[in-house]
Amino acid sequence: MVRLSARFKRVSLLWLRIGIGLAVLFWLYSALGSDALLQAWEKTDVLLFGVAILFQCLSYLLGAFRWLILLKGSGVDVPFFNAFSPYYLGLFFNQFLPTSVGGDAIRVYNLYKQGYSGEGLAASTMMDRLIGLIALLILASLAVIFSGENVVPEAVAAMVTIVLAAFASGTLLFFIFPFPDSLAARAEKIDPHTFLGRLFRVLRVCRAYKGSSLLLLSSLFLSFILQGLMILVYVILARALDLDISLTMLLIAVPLVFVATALPLTIGGLGVREGVLVFMLGLFGIGIVPSGQLASVYLIVLWLSVIPGGWPFIFKRSIKSHGQ
Repeated sequence: MVRLSARFKRVSLLWLRIGIGLAVLFWLYSALGSDALLQAWEKTDVLLFGVAILFQCLSYLLGAFRWLILLKGSGVDVPFFNAFSPYYLGLFFNQFLPTSVGGDAIRVYNLYKQGYSGEGLAASTMMDRLIGLIALLILASLAVIFSGENVVPEAVAAMVTIVLAAFASGTLLFFIFPFPDSLAARAEKIDPHTFLGRLFRVLRVCRAYKGSSLLLLSSLFLSFILQGLMILVYVILARALDLDISLTMLLIAVPLVFVATALPLTIGGLGVREGVLVFMLGLFGIGIVPSGQLASVYLIVLWLSVIPGGWPFIFKRSIKSHGQ
C-alpha cells in the first residue's frame, strides 16, 4: 500500500509537470496565434537556422570537454569519446525528464555501469552544472554593468543581482566554510551504502575541488565560451527571423532562462523556457509575437540538435525488439 501510494504521488507529480508545461505553451501559442507561427517559419533564413543548429551542437562538444576536465579532477580518468556519448545521451534525456538537468543521472549511470567511481561521477556532474550556471550569471551581470544607463530596466537588473548573489553566497558558503564538527562526525556514522551516506561522500569530493584552482579556472573559462555559444544561438535566430532584439537583451535574458529551466517545474523545462524568455524580453519592451517566435524556433533547434544524442538508446532498443 505504501509503495502504491508513493508510485501514485510520483505519477501525479509527473502529470502535473507535464500539465504546467503544456498550459504555458498553450497560453503562449494562443496569444501568438497560428498566423504568427507560420510567419516565423516563412521568414526564417534557412542558412542561419542551420548555423544555429551547428553552434548548438558545438556547445555540446565543449560541454563534454568541460565535464572531462572535471572528471579527471575527481579522480575519474575517462577517454573523451567514452565520456562524450553518455554526455550527449544525457542531453537527449534532459528534454524528457523533470527539469533540464534530469539527463545528468543518465550520463552518470552510463559510466557507473562501466566501473567508474559513482562519487567521482556525481561530484563532477554537480560541479559541471554549478560552474555553468555561475558563468551564465557572470555574463548576465557584466551585460547589466556595461550596458549603460537607461538600457536595462531596474526590474531586470535587480533580478540578475538577486540570482547571482544567491548562487555566489551559496557557493562560497559550501566551499569556504568547513562542515561543523558535529555534522561531520554524524555524517561519518551514516551507512555509506544509504542515500545520505553516498550524498555525503559526493559532497566531500565536490569540496575537494577547492584545492584545484587551475582546474576550476579552466572549467570556468570553457564555460564562458560554451555559454557564449548558447547565447549566440539565440542571437543568430533573432537575425534569422529579422527581429529587433539586441545582444544586450539576450545576454541578460538567456542566462535567466537557463536558470529557470533547471527548476523542477516541467518536463525538460518545456514551457518554462519559452515563458521566461517572453517575460524577460517583455521587460525590455519586446512584444509577445517576436519573443514568442524566437522561443518557438529555438525549441525546434534544441530538439533537432539533441536527437543524435539519443541514437545509442534508440538503436539499442530497436536491436532488442528485433532480437525478440
